[in-house]
Amino acid sequence: MTNFEPLKEKVWKAAQKSNKEKFDYYCNKLMQKARDDWWRLGWNVYPKNVDDVLKLIDNLAKEAHKSWIKAMKCGDAPAEDVSPGEGFALCAKLIREAIKNK
Repeated sequence: MTNFEPLKEKVWKAAQKSNKEKFDYYCNKLMQKARDDWWRLGWNVYPKNVDDVLKLIDNLAKEAHKSWIKAMKCGDAPAEDVSPGEGFALCAKLIREAIKNK
């Protein structure tokens, strides 16, 4: 199991001391750890039918969009006119159309 606590503690200590350099450094380390351990999510995915798969893809689209909006507001993502969540939404649309037209 991944333990994020040590890095979270270092982020908190840097914030308390107003040490922006260390804060940014440990935030980046924490985000990298989260990216490195994303594969663990797969153990919690148990689709029982195609509707579950479509619901998962729809949720990915919504969460990607919300995360992107949040990142844009703080200057961590470009302000594009197309949401990166639309890629997931298009996947779901393609699957729905394939089912409908089979």
